[in-house]
Amino acid sequence: MVFEGLYRGLAAVGLDGTDALVIAPRLVMAAFATAADVAAFCLAARLFGSGAARWSLFLSLSSFFGLYCSTRTLSNCTETSLTAVAMYLWSWPDASGKVSKKWQIAQLLSLAVAAVACIMRPTNAVIWLVMGDDLLSRLDWRGRLQLLLQVAIVGVAAVGLSVAVDWWFYGEPVFTPWIFAYKNAVEGIASYYGTHPWHWYFSQGALVVLATHMPALLWAATQALRACSGHSDGDNGGGGPSTRLALTVIGSTLGALSLLPHKEFRFAMPLLPVASVVAGRALDELTLFQAVTPAAIPENGVKDGRAAAAAAASTARRVTWGMAGLAAVGVTVAGYLGAVHQSGVVRVMGWLRDQASGSDGHVDGVLFLMPCHSTPLYSHLHVDVPVRAIECEPPVDHHIIGPYADETDLFYADPRRFLRLYAAGDGEEDGGAAAVRWPSHVVLFEDLRSELAGVLAGRGYVEERRGVGFLQRRDAFAAT
Repeated sequence: MVFEGLYRGLAAVGLDGTDALVIAPRLVMAAFATAADVAAFCLAARLFGSGAARWSLFLSLSSFFGLYCSTRTLSNCTETSLTAVAMYLWSWPDASGKVSKKWQIAQLLSLAVAAVACIMRPTNAVIWLVMGDDLLSRLDWRGRLQLLLQVAIVGVAAVGLSVAVDWWFYGEPVFTPWIFAYKNAVEGIASYYGTHPWHWYFSQGALVVLATHMPALLWAATQALRACSGHSDGDNGGGGPSTRLALTVIGSTLGALSLLPHKEFRFAMPLLPVASVVAGRALDELTLFQAVTPAAIPENGVKDGRAAAAAAASTARRVTWGMAGLAAVGVTVAGYLGAVHQSGVVRVMGWLRDQASGSDGHVDGVLFLMPCHSTPLYSHLHVDVPVRAIECEPPVDHHIIGPYADETDLFYADPRRFLRLYAAGDGEEDGGAAAVRWPSHVVLFEDLRSELAGVLAGRGYVEERRGVGFLQRRDAFAAT
């Protein structure tokens, strides 16, 4: 709905069909990503001070996964922004474990934003179950009743709004979050897109999504464990109640996601803001240049105060340079992923749009012979041209007997036969309802070019444009 209004606005001012069509959605998502970074910065400042806030912002801006994914038009990106804003508004424990007296309005707003995130992605509820359990444990019975009343009001309003919007769209009463949860968790439709071992988020997923944050997060987790065992004081060293709550949110969410067989990096993306806050606190603690008092000398294991101060300064320098190195790597990786990797499949859409909308345009149809979702299709093309792309719909029909193969499987099993069955539609073989006529343009990757060169040449296709999209030989190749 957001992008529909955006497209209508572009059309109203005569920018429909220009590069603004591609740039405008990115700017909207950039605004969402900015909101997430600002919310994390403000939360870190409120909980741990300005030093932690600066480190939190540094981590947010140097995370290669955040830089690469945060401006993409994925529901997980919006979910991440909503989660960050809701966490900023949430009533976190302070160093003494008490809740602010002015939490009512902020808490209601936080619940409202969190409810939207949960409607968009039901798995987001895990975060708020942990946060809610912690808050209930810190409230008296009146506060608990008030919180539960707020949850009931916001919950009913969110569910009602969701049903109303879906009813208007589908023409019948539908509760999308329930269908999402039932199809993916109960029927296991998501497993069709791949499965991973239970430990994947801990052994691989989190290491990628939270790569820049991981050293500081591990140190904070260590200090939290020390605090729980009585070897740390208060919030010192990352072992305070707010830090422990944030670490619990991260661990619980990764644990809950691990119960589902289908796993993806982007599913853990909503943890980036809270991870930036915790890691920012840890880095602030590690880089503090504070003089060591004589009383602390025996504990620090040094001979005099100046040696202790020098040791602390040395640690701070090593941590700072280490984080600078991680940030440099992260920004470099993000630059490659954002500007080079798979760029061919994006650039070819701009070229096709120019060909179709130009005065000498000759595009009357496009056939994409590549895995599903390889290109942005109409979101970048935005021209009334028939497009045929290979599909990969999951087996929602449970009456299917035997192994299920989607169009991608059928295509790569025998590309030449697939063309006869699904693309020819000229009587060579009965293509059925899925058959379409040969279009003016065909787009495919380089690795299929030699195998399909004879078929395409026989239909009169010649190579018109080639664009590098990978460092390997998987180029976006357009024929006409």
